[in-house]
Amino acid sequence: QTSIHRLCIMSPSPSSAGAASTQNDDDLEFGGGKPKTRTTTITKRRRLTSLKASIRNSLSNQLSIFTSKKHLRLRKQGELFTQIVFLVYVTSCVMLVGKENVENISACGYNSVVPWYVGILFYASATASNHSCLWYVVRSVRADENTRRATMRMVFGMISVVSLYLTMYFPRCFWQCHQTSVWMWAISTSALMTMRGEETEDAKKSSETRTKSSKNGSKADAREGGENEGDDDTTIAENNIGLKLLAQHHALTKPPVKMYLYPFLWFSGFLICVALYYENNYYFFFGESMASMAYSAWVMSKHLGSTEGGGGAGGEKSSGTSGSKLWPPRNYGLREYLCDASVGCFLYYLCEVINRPRMCPRGKIFAGPSLLPFFI
Repeated sequence: QTSIHRLCIMSPSPSSAGAASTQNDDDLEFGGGKPKTRTTTITKRRRLTSLKASIRNSLSNQLSIFTSKKHLRLRKQGELFTQIVFLVYVTSCVMLVGKENVENISACGYNSVVPWYVGILFYASATASNHSCLWYVVRSVRADENTRRATMRMVFGMISVVSLYLTMYFPRCFWQCHQTSVWMWAISTSALMTMRGEETEDAKKSSETRTKSSKNGSKADAREGGENEGDDDTTIAENNIGLKLLAQHHALTKPPVKMYLYPFLWFSGFLICVALYYENNYYFFFGESMASMAYSAWVMSKHLGSTEGGGGAGGEKSSGTSGSKLWPPRNYGLREYLCDASVGCFLYYLCEVINRPRMCPRGKIFAGPSLLPFFI
């Protein structure tokens, strides 16, 4: 009886068991689920932070032509100054002229009515961008070992440079020649942007060289362990050190950053202009301006230079590597931009002051001959 009495005392009553289960449910509802919820929240925050960091790094890489010079003075940032000048030109066209006082809302239409101090902004930026395109084409063709690709890049690059100058030389009132030049510039520039760059093959060569260097380094280590006598040991040790340093160099260098942002903006603006070709509104002018700024930023991003197997955003070459095959970075500052702008001022005087009244007297549109037979 005593043992039975003890068991009865130790066993919980149904009411107490129900109260305990109710208390546990209350704990899960009010406090029991907190550790799991807190872990999920921390994971989400970490993912969001990682996503923000990756987006920030991607934008920094795409805008490396501007971010790599953010610690320098303004007189060293010629690429940024070019973009600012073109933005001032677009804003001046909209604020000073508007859309009621111009026949065609585009850069070519505004150039015929804006004051000279606004028109030279367009010519200065266009000349600076064209000079950068020519600089890139010449150096990339010299560095490219693929003859066919180098020839195609030279052809499309020269067509792009010459046709952009022709769009300025032939005013919009000289319709056929002007419009043919515009299409030639757009198509050749699109082809130039979509061409496979030499950086892709250079990255592959870099990885192959890195693998060979590591293998040769391991073989040299094995030989050095087995042979430790005379001059052979000294030669093997020197080769081993050189191979190790070369492997470290290839491991530390980064492959060149591919530019996706500027071609995306270029093709977006180009498609806007094609879709609104027969419209006369600010949307067309916006697409045209976006494409022009993307073209300028893309060609000026080549100022960073290119080195085989690396260089990253700085484009530095390292002695003793095969990076000398490609081109070094270009020091483009305010002085270089002013030289291009002076040429742009001369082109403005030639095209707008002398050539426009001669080709289109009294502002009448003259069809004129087409530069290419398939452009109507």
